[in-house]
Formats: sequence, C-alpha cells, structure tokens
Amino acid sequence: LLPITPLQQGSQILAVVQACQLVVLVDIDQMVLDFLPVGYIYDDPFKRWEAGQRLMLAAIQARLDARTGDRAEAASQADGLDETVIAALSRAFDDGSLDDGMRNQLLLLSSEGAISETLTVVDPQALREARRALRVRVATALADRLMPLVGTAHWRRPYDASIAAMAPRALANTALAL
Repeated sequence: LLPITPLQQGSQILAVVQACQLVVLVDIDQMVLDFLPVGYIYDDPFKRWEAGQRLMLAAIQARLDARTGDRAEAASQADGLDETVIAALSRAFDDGSLDDGMRNQLLLLSSEGAISETLTVVDPQALREARRALRVRVATALADRLMPLVGTAHWRRPYDASIAAMAPRALANTALAL
C-alpha cells in the first residue's frame, strides 16, 4: 500500500514513487466524474478528453472481461463503470465552460480499431458487442440531452461552412449516431 497523507479535511495526497504502480481508489467518483485523473491539470481540455477516453475504454474492457472469468463481478464492475461514464458525460453537458466541439469530442467513443490496439487478444464480435452496449447505455441515459440536439434538424438548413456552425453540427451528428 502507498502512503496517503491527509492535506486538509476531505482531501488527500497519494505519493506515487515508482514508474509503474497499481493504485486502487475507492469512493472517489468526483475525480472520475470530472474526467480528471490524478495529477492532470484541471482546465486542460485534451487531458480531460484523454481521461474520458480511458474511462470509456475501461468500461468496454470490463464488458469484455464479463465474458470470461468471474462474470458476476466483472458485469457488476462494467455496470458501475457505465454509470460513471454516463455521470461524467452528464456533467460535461452541464459544464458551461465547454463548447459544443468539446462536448462532441467527449461524447465520441474510440473506434473498434483503436480499442483493439489496447487488447492482448482481440475478439472482434465481443469487442463490437461491448462497445455497442456502452453506446446504447450512454444514448439511453442521455436521451433527454441528446434528442434536442438531433431535433435541431441541421440537415434541413442550408449548409454553413463556418467554424461557428461546425461544432453544433458535429455534436448533433454524434448524438444522432448514438
């Protein structure tokens, strides 16, 4: 176990002293919900996106793990990670500092090809099913936020190639694809 030092009430510092360490964090949903892994700069959009991608990858990996080994425990972990992803994406929709372009990027799931590069053994069918399961869970849980985006019916208006029009259009297309 690593030493954890109380800094002030409600916060702690975790000393990571080796190049590679396994750290299990319990009851810290706030950090995950913010898409902010330990040590990352809070206002760095790329790091927030990258942490979100890792969180979604962990949810997909948990679904793949549920197909083998201790299925009940892995399925429970997958459900918990799905809920964490959904809560984090909900917070992204509520975050007034994010524009539609960033919301779109946070909502995008990695492609099957990109995910397969992280796997030791690739089962294309299982990967497709796990990715689809997360996509369906996200789309169902966030339907009240996604449907108004789809409802903008941007495809019925004349095409606007301006940068200001691209982000809302991309977000609506991603919502529609979910």
